[in-house]
Amino acid sequence: MSEKRQYVVVVNSVREQAYQTLRNEIVSMELKPGTVISTQDTATRLNLSRTPVREAFIQLQEERLLEISPQKATVVSKIDFNRVYQEWFIREALEVENMRAFAKRASKKTLETMKEMITDQYAALKTEDYVKFLELDNCFHQMEFADTNGELAASLIRKMNGHYDRLRLITSKEEGRGDGIVKEHEQLISCVSRNDAEGAASLLKQHIHELQSYQEIALVRWPDYFVHN
Repeated sequence: MSEKRQYVVVVNSVREQAYQTLRNEIVSMELKPGTVISTQDTATRLNLSRTPVREAFIQLQEERLLEISPQKATVVSKIDFNRVYQEWFIREALEVENMRAFAKRASKKTLETMKEMITDQYAALKTEDYVKFLELDNCFHQMEFADTNGELAASLIRKMNGHYDRLRLITSKEEGRGDGIVKEHEQLISCVSRNDAEGAASLLKQHIHELQSYQEIALVRWPDYFVHN
């Protein structure tokens, strides 16, 4: 899992570069919950000045991915289920409604791209590359906004998913879960291909909620990764 990848390809500034790199490291669990980091060490490691790194830290703090306190060490935030539920709510509210529109107007090109992503997801599972699997999962669902002029909603989901995505990542390693996720993607494609808007929306809602059944397993397997309220 040491390979660094970026969810967003275009980097517009040094600050954005620092932010994207750090966020990817946090969401991919390369920087695990509870890890102590500093602006100086991070700037040195990324070969950047401290200013853009400090600005990236502030942005990540706003997303609740870093905990920054005066006179205390900066640490990678542990996964907080209260935050997970909020991010969950945002995704469901925006994506399920968008799916109804997408099912009625999806282009052949978009559906073909999504089918290719499904093939790539199976390949990622075969090599146990769960970070790549999550990236492809996110890209698959972002494609649902491609034909609906829903970029604003898509960008909000991308930005507000740090705690939720970390939970998705660690639970995707559970036996059978990854295959189940991809099979549901295939079912979604089938519904959309038939222009079955309500069927697709219902399936998507179920698909999003399926993660709930793995919460207790995650808490038992990785107790140090979570906030215990």
